[in-house]
Amino acid sequence: MRNKTLYGILAAVSVLLLAALACGGGEKEKATPTLATGQQGATSTPVQAGGGSPTLLAATNTPAPDVVSAPATDTPLPSDTPLPSATPEPTTEPTVEPTPFGGGNGRIAYVSFRDGNAEIYVMGANDAAPTRLTNVAEIDDWPDWSSDGTRIAFQRTLGSKPDIYVMNADGSLQTNLTNSPAYDSNPAWSPDGTRIAFASDRVGGVLQIWVMKADGTGLVQLTSTPQLNSSPDWSPDGNRVAFESNRDGQREIYVMNADGTGQTRLTFSGNNYGPQWSPSGSKIAFSSSNGIWVMNPDGTQLTQLTVNAGPMILDMHPTWSPDATQILFDCKRSGNQDLYRTSI
Repeated sequence: MRNKTLYGILAAVSVLLLAALACGGGEKEKATPTLATGQQGATSTPVQAGGGSPTLLAATNTPAPDVVSAPATDTPLPSDTPLPSATPEPTTEPTVEPTPFGGGNGRIAYVSFRDGNAEIYVMGANDAAPTRLTNVAEIDDWPDWSSDGTRIAFQRTLGSKPDIYVMNADGSLQTNLTNSPAYDSNPAWSPDGTRIAFASDRVGGVLQIWVMKADGTGLVQLTSTPQLNSSPDWSPDGNRVAFESNRDGQREIYVMNADGTGQTRLTFSGNNYGPQWSPSGSKIAFSSSNGIWVMNPDGTQLTQLTVNAGPMILDMHPTWSPDATQILFDCKRSGNQDLYRTSI
């Protein structure tokens, strides 16, 4: 599973729980972002199970180009909108010392332009080299692991309209599930692997949250507002879906029941994106215009984990480690769009 979202020049990332992990309070001091391991220019939306204090997860000695751009509607921009309160002071600068990630049992799916086009790659947390899964002329983006680790959902864009695809974990059997002229994006597997939530403008021309069976049939629309709704993420028990929406005039985090009922606003500061449930379902992480935050599923107990390194150097796309002790995110702190992790 994952939960992710693309913004600006960021691409989606997802972490898979392996082996036994495959099925798997109050204010705290912000950890120091640390460069983890891997490849520069490899970014994405964290959707995972792995973590550590902001540690750069992707860096080699070879510069890599920026990652794929996200839809314009998903691009967070700094604004004068009030930010979440109770902001802890930042600590030190990110370091480049590799640290253990997810107990060494995680694999990360991410998007990179390292070979000249936006493609999906997989690497172990401490692997020296990634494995490329896609190799097409189109833009591949937003990978999301199924809970059993056997498949990856992703979006593939031909022209300006993406479709939702699935493939095996080794990149084989790439299958178009939506095959629609609509804009279908942001796939997210349900915990039981039977459904995929996604955003689509197929009705009314505005992105709404939809759910379909894992084979692409049985489409059901969950949201219906004049404003955008996107970036769905399932709670671990499969009973709720967190998402982002600008229905109230600014981008905020919402939650609803899995059938679309009970849609409830959780944040009120504006510029909040990409909600991700913790493995236990007791917390939701999200990115804001001033860093990465976590909160309770009812919106209480807001805690800031990171502070952006600059006005346009944003910490984005948080995702949890399997033991919920770390969060993976992407940022351009190093000059390249790379993956970092931070302790909770």
